[in-house]
Amino acid sequence: MNTHDAEKAIDTTAHFEETAARPGPRFADGESLAGFTTTTSEKAGSSRYASSETGLEHVKASKAAERRLVRKLDVVILPMAVLLYLSAYLDRGAMGNAKLMGLEKTVLGNVDVRYSIALMCFYITYIVLSIPGTLFAKQFLPSTTIACGALVWSIATTCQAATHNPAALYVCRLFIGVGEAFFGQAMALYLSFWYTKQELAKRIGLFIAAGSLAGAFSGLIAAGVSKINSSIDNWRILFLVEGLPSLLLAIIVFFFLPSRPDSSKFLNEDERTIACTRLNAESNGEVGKGIDWAAVRYAFKDWKIYVLALAYSAMNLTLGSVSGFLPTIVKGLGYSNTDAQLYSVPPYACALGVMLLLTGISDRLKSRGVFVMLVYCIGIGSRLGHPLRRQPSPRLEGRPPRSLLRLLLPRLGRLRQHPAHHGLGLEQLAFGVAARRRTRYAQLGRTMPLDPRLVSLPES
Repeated sequence: MNTHDAEKAIDTTAHFEETAARPGPRFADGESLAGFTTTTSEKAGSSRYASSETGLEHVKASKAAERRLVRKLDVVILPMAVLLYLSAYLDRGAMGNAKLMGLEKTVLGNVDVRYSIALMCFYITYIVLSIPGTLFAKQFLPSTTIACGALVWSIATTCQAATHNPAALYVCRLFIGVGEAFFGQAMALYLSFWYTKQELAKRIGLFIAAGSLAGAFSGLIAAGVSKINSSIDNWRILFLVEGLPSLLLAIIVFFFLPSRPDSSKFLNEDERTIACTRLNAESNGEVGKGIDWAAVRYAFKDWKIYVLALAYSAMNLTLGSVSGFLPTIVKGLGYSNTDAQLYSVPPYACALGVMLLLTGISDRLKSRGVFVMLVYCIGIGSRLGHPLRRQPSPRLEGRPPRSLLRLLLPRLGRLRQHPAHHGLGLEQLAFGVAARRRTRYAQLGRTMPLDPRLVSLPES
């Protein structure tokens, strides 16, 4: 063994000796995850071991075994997270397309401010319940909170199809906000139960990328639904088409989403041991049920939370004001309703591609702040250089006008910031309480679109 290998072995052994002294992640009943605590021995050398009070002894968690475990988590956990986020954004963004399909005329009496109020209702409950929703998830397990939140928002989205007056629509929008408040923050906490800090940033990036994918799908679905000839209003069909699958997904999640590593049925005993050991080695006992009020108080005192909140607010200011109006903006460029819905797809599709590309590059380079600054510059430049025309723009030989092309850059800048912000937050905040602290700056940022003036667009 050369000097380098000897030093590496010493460092590794010291790391696991230190890990062995830490308590495992503890739950409300005071027990660690499945009774596991990390151990080390002279025979073990630099390998990672775990022991169990139930009789399991010295299961070797090699790097290859860890990689197999992570791949299994990616197959079971990540697809459900992505589908839920895709469903949430489809349901949240359906209003913009429904507006072009007659919702404003049938339910809102063609009064612009009523549509703005309907959009605002979502943010009221979403903002107010963001922090309580995460604390609820911490107390009663994120998987339960996620499933309940998905049921609430999918039922409320489907019920929008039966509304006949503004008050009923407002109530549905309020409940969509309730469901998504309990889901959105709980999902980040839930993923931290399964992945290490280094693995989590990329997974959250993929999870959030589903929002861009939903924006693209929403336009395609709306264009297809608008071609249906039926005695039922097309916008009602749109809410049913997007709401009922979400309801089915919520039921599946309620019964099949694993709660935590120590009790998951899709993992065998060896894999559960490895998963728990990974958490013991990094979380320092912070993962589990029960609210750590000291961590909550610390979140309000940490200045980094407020810096991240300010940046997140700037991003959400534009996202909140555009997501409900993009089809209307495109229609104002001189397109029919169906074409406007189709032309709302490219901005989201391009944002998805750039988001995945830059997320991969930032992960490889281990740098996020530079990319956050870069996409902010793109968004600011495109925003300043894109005054919306009040008069319809003529088509140029069947091609989209330049104003439509300039819609791409703002979406690239704003949507790309989502995974970069979350990854940056995870790096800046200690892992044990990162998911809970993130809720604070995310909640602060989401207060910006609350003002109706920020989500209303005057008629051309």
